[in-house]
Amino acid sequence: MQKLSKVLMAGVLSTSLIACGNKAKELSFKAGTYTGEADGFHGTIKVEVTVDSKSIQSVVVTENNETEGIGSNAVEKLPSKIVEAQSLAVDTISGCTISSNGILQAVENALEDSGVDMELLKKENTASKKEVKTEELETQVVIVGAGGAGLTAALRANQEGLETIVIEKMSYVGGATAMSSSSTLAQGTRTQTEQDSAEMAKEELLKVGNYKNDDVPVTMLAEHSGEAVDWLDDEGVDYDDDTGKPSAEYRVGRARMHVSKSGAGLIKNIYEVLEKKNVNVMLNTAAYELITEDGKVVGVMAHGEDADYKIHAKAVILATGGYCYDDRYISDELKKLPNSGSVANTGDGLTMVESLNAQLLNMDYVAVAGHGIKKGNSAQHTKPQCLTAYRTTGTILVNQDGKRIVNETGSDANLVAAMMKEDHVYMLMDQAAFDAYTSSAIERKYFTEEDKEQWLNENGTGITVFAHGDTLDEVAKVVDMNAENLKTTFETYKSYAVDGQDTEFGRKVGATLSDEGPYYLVEQCLRYSTTLGGVKINDKLQVVNEDGNAIEGLYAAGEFVGGVFGEHFPPSAGVGWAMTSGKLVAESVAEMLK
Repeated sequence: MQKLSKVLMAGVLSTSLIACGNKAKELSFKAGTYTGEADGFHGTIKVEVTVDSKSIQSVVVTENNETEGIGSNAVEKLPSKIVEAQSLAVDTISGCTISSNGILQAVENALEDSGVDMELLKKENTASKKEVKTEELETQVVIVGAGGAGLTAALRANQEGLETIVIEKMSYVGGATAMSSSSTLAQGTRTQTEQDSAEMAKEELLKVGNYKNDDVPVTMLAEHSGEAVDWLDDEGVDYDDDTGKPSAEYRVGRARMHVSKSGAGLIKNIYEVLEKKNVNVMLNTAAYELITEDGKVVGVMAHGEDADYKIHAKAVILATGGYCYDDRYISDELKKLPNSGSVANTGDGLTMVESLNAQLLNMDYVAVAGHGIKKGNSAQHTKPQCLTAYRTTGTILVNQDGKRIVNETGSDANLVAAMMKEDHVYMLMDQAAFDAYTSSAIERKYFTEEDKEQWLNENGTGITVFAHGDTLDEVAKVVDMNAENLKTTFETYKSYAVDGQDTEFGRKVGATLSDEGPYYLVEQCLRYSTTLGGVKINDKLQVVNEDGNAIEGLYAAGEFVGGVFGEHFPPSAGVGWAMTSGKLVAESVAEMLK
């Protein structure tokens, strides 16, 4: 569990009571310190609340397991808001709704025995509300969204000498990129030793996308992704030199990882570079409307914490991400799967361009992926760890009947198709494979050591299934799997290693699992996150309307752009497109403003 070292206190001075208005004077408590708990996004949140006879003196989150950099924002910010308002009727922290509601419920549970009028405590304290004023700002370019694409665009715009404002509705930066492994498709970087070309990269991207890609962005990605990563590297965004290995989708390795091996680390690095350049990034600032004059986009309206903003700009770049949390475009069938996408991706940009008749592409296409574990109210991908296990150990993927279902090292599309036919699938691992899988996932902050221990103790009875047993019979019994089939599958795959050929699925066989336990069955789930539709752009990354004409002053980058990937999502291409489009869109704006 994370421990908060910073205690969020509030003195009970008369001035603070005046600031809270008559509401605080009406509250009545039995003085003391109370504890409570409630469910958060990733487990139990525990709080300690201290009150005197008339007010809440402090709220301290003593234990939590919320996601670092996301749910942790609620842990850090919401307690002081409760104390300041002397009320539970406070706004949740943007992007941390479940974590925020968990804290509020835990505080309510803690104060049940304090004698307070709970209905009064849950009413809004209007006396503490601040008057919101509208401020007008001027800049050359305003970027909406501080994910990978938006931050990269800001960095390049700054380098091009453009006055830039970035606005982000969340209380943190990163978007979907922060939730990735940081693996970045990059064709032709200076560290790439295998023979490669933009033509080959484009051919493979089109093949994965079932040729449903839009030619403009897919060509940009194939031709400019390498130079984007080299440029970021030069700017102080530290990428490993290694370009990865060939895969079922790519004949050559062309994926660069950030040195942190995590999307959160990549975002942190870019953000630190921007801070040194004093680029204005306004968090908790939600854009809601584009400002237009005679059909030209000339700015954006936004709600902030302390003010509303009317931002006038020569160009607006929408890098608002996808729409995995936008019910307008997600089918009921898809909603049956866990959503592992960024909670920021609520389709805001799509709403903003509706009145401009912007052309949309591939809105029905949403990437469904495997290699995920159910975790709390969502799912967490562990794809890098799964692929490493398949490639370096004898780890296999089996169904509830104890049988293999697919070439585990094959394409993502084939894996997903196989998983869709099953109710449950599990990775079968021995101790060495399990240790490598979990240690790497913990290092990359996909889950914690405490998570692992909890799931092992639950041994298949919780949401996340980390079943284990000393023998194949024992581990099969935990998940009610056909043990005889599992043992046959185990022996059959061992024979493939001896013969050097997987006659069932065609996997390249290397190592096999140990003949000695313990053994683990880690359940894998399908999930969705990345949306593949969005606005159509031209070769300047301008948003195009239904007539095929550019909407003057309006540009797009990142997941907001439609047609990049076609019908299926290629490995590493999401971050690759974020970095590539972010760089290119800023260059297009700079060219326009010259």
